[in-house]
Order: sequence, then C-alpha cells, then structure tokens
Amino acid sequence: MTERSVVPTVEELREYLERRKPLGWEWDPVSVRPLNAKPEANHWTFAVAVRDHARFDHEIVIRAINPSGMVRRSRWLTLRQEYRLLRCLNRYASVAPETHHRDLGGFRMPLLFQELIPGESLTALAERGKLEAGHLFAAVDLVSRLGACPVQLSVFPWLWVRRERSYRQHAQKCYARLADIAAATTNSGFPERLAELSQWYDQLSAIVEPVAQLLDQCQSFLDRAPSVLIFKGAHLGNTIWEPRMRRCRFVDWESVAWGDPVYTFVRPISAVRDLDRMPGVTTEGLVTEFESACACRPLRIGGIRELVRARLLERALSDAVWVVWEYVVRHKTGPINETTGIAR
Repeated sequence: MTERSVVPTVEELREYLERRKPLGWEWDPVSVRPLNAKPEANHWTFAVAVRDHARFDHEIVIRAINPSGMVRRSRWLTLRQEYRLLRCLNRYASVAPETHHRDLGGFRMPLLFQELIPGESLTALAERGKLEAGHLFAAVDLVSRLGACPVQLSVFPWLWVRRERSYRQHAQKCYARLADIAAATTNSGFPERLAELSQWYDQLSAIVEPVAQLLDQCQSFLDRAPSVLIFKGAHLGNTIWEPRMRRCRFVDWESVAWGDPVYTFVRPISAVRDLDRMPGVTTEGLVTEFESACACRPLRIGGIRELVRARLLERALSDAVWVVWEYVVRHKTGPINETTGIAR
C-alpha cells in the first residue's frame, strides 16, 4: 500500500470541497492549485475559485499547518488560535487577509479559509528589481496600523507566553543554537563542510556576549515602552503589496508575540539589502515615518530611535546565528555562504 503524503494533495482537496462544501459556497474543485506545497514548509497553501455572482471569479486560499514543522518546536499559533486572532484583526484594520472560515474536523488536518490578496510580496518585487521606496513606506504604515489595533491579552491569553520584553532571551537562544552548531562540527553528516562550519561557529560565538552586553544597556528603554501585538513573521516574503489599493498587508500569521512596539517595524526593513542606497529612502527616513505614523494613532513610543537601533542589532545577531543553525538542522549540503546568504 502506498503511503499517503503528509502534504495535502490537489486530489484530496477536490474531493473534500465536493463532499464538505464549506460555508455552503459553490466551489470549483477543478480549479484547486498549490501556492506552497513544499514538504519542508511550515504551512501549505492552495488557491481555489469560488462562485461569486454566478461566475467563478473569486479565489480563496486554503491554508494548513505542517504538523511536523516549526509549530511543534516553537510557540507558534495553532490554526484555531490563528483564526481567532485574524477575525479580531479583520474588525479593526486591513492588516491581514480577510479570514472566512476554519474547518477543524472535516479534513485530515485543520484548514483555514482566507482571502487571496491580489498583489505581490516585497521579496518578489525585490527579486525583479522593482522594490521601491513607496513599498517600504507602505509597509511602515501597515506596521503602525497593526500596533494601533486594540488587541487585549485577556482575550488572547496565549500571548502571555509569547512575550518580547527582554533582549537577553535572544542571546540565550543564540547560545542554544550555537550548541547545536558545535555538535554538528563533529557530525560525519557534514564531512565536506566541517572546516567552514567550524569557522562560522568560532566567528558567531565570539560576538554573542559582547552584543548581549550592549543590548543589556538598552533594556531600560524597552522596559518603559508600551506593549503591542507583534507579528514576528513580518519579513519581506510575508508583506504583500496591493497595487490597486496602494497598501501592504501581512500574510501567514502563525508567529506572533506581545511586547516591543518596534519589533514588527524592524523585521522587514532589516531584510532589505543595501537599504540606504535605494533612491528616496533611508533607514533614518523610515524611522521618522514610523514615528509620525504612530503619533497619528493611539500609540505613543518613547525612545523610538534607541529601541530601533537595539532591535536592529539583536535581529542582526539572531538572524546570523539562525541561518547557520537552520543549515545544520535541515542537513543542507551546499557551501554555507551560498546556501544561507550569511556573507551578505
């Protein structure tokens, strides 16, 4: 007997839509197409057309979480939690896809039904050489809109264990990941990369504590800052530019937290290569725009520039350790510099 794929197949989803008819809508099962169905992905997404005004012209995203992915090894949201949070955000601001439905038992894994945002990720724009200052300023406006959403911990108690109120916790995570990297340097599974891996381990382990001590000096600014909902997955690939609306929205909301009001702001801008060489935009200009956008909404952040500098430093360290650590845990085999992009 052939073992069933963990990833939902197009055929399975077609059968499910014909049998279940979620939301009572008229679905077009033949139109099911994968958006992200890589086995190693943390979530899988498919698009499907639904009948609207007697014709198939509206696509919905069906989203499933990989049960063997990061959700099991981290504090990422369950699909049920993600649905509740997005329904809340949909009421306050256009920061996420319109979320229509979740089916927790009709398929072999829970499914989430969301709007397919008509646009392109900032990563895709950057890869085509089309990323411009206007896209980044729209992303800054998106972050300020999210920060102003009145999300309450009493309504979402699971945010209590997903807090970003300390820089030191990231240094501790770096040490844990460096231990994994160190173990891999003696692992015969990396025979061609041991020297390269050892070199990166030595370089990274030498800077963790000095950076952590610098961040300790900035902790007082974070202690005084207000707490907001953080979207930790706010990288360029999850930031969608909608050309018709001239705005951005975030997708793939499985990783959120509560705390540092500049965390989400730093996430996308720290991923832009050669940001200060782009026409019409600088890091300082984006910080000023963010400060102004927050001032127009019920979100007052003192010491915003100090907070941004500290979080940029923390992210640079954590991301550098993470890409080498991911190389190890995913058992990649190519040259580390090329495979991870860390040298950039």
